[in-house]
Amino acid sequence: MKRLVWISVIANVFFLDIFSKLLVKRYVPFYGEKEIIPNFFSITNIVNRGTVFGFFSTHERGFLYFIFLALSIFAFILILYVFFKTSPNEIIANLSFSFIIGGALGNIFDRIVNGGVTDFIDIYYGSFRWPTFNLADFFITIGAILIIGEMILHRKRRVCSLSS
Repeated sequence: MKRLVWISVIANVFFLDIFSKLLVKRYVPFYGEKEIIPNFFSITNIVNRGTVFGFFSTHERGFLYFIFLALSIFAFILILYVFFKTSPNEIIANLSFSFIIGGALGNIFDRIVNGGVTDFIDIYYGSFRWPTFNLADFFITIGAILIIGEMILHRKRRVCSLSS
């Protein structure tokens, strides 16, 4: 039963990501921009054909595209394996893996269907501009931060219990 809760988190992250990308494609012109908070936050509509932060994004559907897709699928399968090996009672670990899996599914789906990943969250201040990202990237990042935090706390708890 608890596993179903985590699978529903995965599904919700996936559908939220796909729905947000569809909304952006519908209401923001390609390479367009809708400023939400002046000099800080805009919604844009770009396609990232590369990797994280747009590295290698100038390559079309060539050799690198298939390498990145294969690596994404491999990482996804690895995280999925760890997720199913984790006890459903491990709340932080399962939430982390659910965020990562749901986000990865969204980006992999987008890459397969559209040949690249739709990015639209644009944060900037003055001349500083963070690389444009999407909700899948957000959830993957939050999941990674949570799992790293959990690993650090788990290690500290283990060291404390060994020393007592």
